[in-house]
Amino acid sequence: MSIFWPGREGKFVVGLFGDSMQKIFQAGIGTVVTERLETITKHENFRSSHAVVALLNKIRPELPQIVAGPEREGEAWLFAETRFSGPNERLAAAHRMLTNRGWQIDSTKHLYLTHRLIAGSLGYPDLDKLYANRGRSGRDDLLEGSEPYAQLLQRIDAVRRAHEADDQAALLEHLGDGDVLITRHRQKREITHGLQKLAELCAGGSIGEVADCAHGRRLVFKTPKVRELESLIGRTELGERDQRHATFCEALRAVPYQQWANFAQFREDQTPYSTQHSVKGAEFDDVLVVVDDTAWNQFNMGKMIAGIDKPERTERSRNMFYVCCSRARNRLAVVFLGDLPEGAEPVVQDWFGEDRVLL
Repeated sequence: MSIFWPGREGKFVVGLFGDSMQKIFQAGIGTVVTERLETITKHENFRSSHAVVALLNKIRPELPQIVAGPEREGEAWLFAETRFSGPNERLAAAHRMLTNRGWQIDSTKHLYLTHRLIAGSLGYPDLDKLYANRGRSGRDDLLEGSEPYAQLLQRIDAVRRAHEADDQAALLEHLGDGDVLITRHRQKREITHGLQKLAELCAGGSIGEVADCAHGRRLVFKTPKVRELESLIGRTELGERDQRHATFCEALRAVPYQQWANFAQFREDQTPYSTQHSVKGAEFDDVLVVVDDTAWNQFNMGKMIAGIDKPERTERSRNMFYVCCSRARNRLAVVFLGDLPEGAEPVVQDWFGEDRVLL
């Protein structure tokens, strides 16, 4: 009070705004229980269709909601078809069925629990695995573009895309890191040939081949840190830390460049894929939630539904499931890539409706 409201005395009101059901990160308090707080409950749902709200009321019966937004009937489906043995087959079958019902799969928001699942779907599994194995912040370094090789590849990709779009202004901005002055026709010809070679390697070469071409043709220069990492490859008697760097760098250079291009599309939000954590607070017309209970030990949706998991993980899983399902404005589909545990079938039939569950 002395900081924010100096000179005032007496009582004041503190309001805690939020929904404990949407606590999906490990940080934070969650539900606050005290007699000194008066709970103000919001029952109106201004986002979702009737079908989605009906499902949310099954997941969370203690807070019944009513549709207060645009009138949309919507639909909510659950797929866990045991006749398809593999996860890819199950997802493809769900795509086919939803397409037949008029869904536009390419524009449907796909929510995955982990980046590993997205990487497999979008075609950069080796790239994702390499950075994930670098330590706790490895994948974050890739996503944020803070690792030296990731920074180099971002700059190369900017040149590649400017060349593909025939955007001369952007090309001059990124060529040679913005330090290229073309004064002779011979320079222009060399750059043109270099860009053509770079485009060929981006289409069918490795990350190492693309990086070497960009540097050798003076299109994008390797930073001293990248050159230092590459200098470790093949050297003997390295310390443990340098050996890890050398192994990572050698493996990364062997990854097809197309995997980086696929990742770059996802990173710039040019795909309909997201992690379930990253969309908290967002909303989309049609949502497809992909559940793989083997992907992370912090959550297990199947056991949560069946009521056979530990209380703490049950709460986390229920919160995550609720957040994912409540992102949909119109239509929702949930696809389990593995089999549902015993006891889950009658629950999902009650939640979604027997005619909306495919087992």
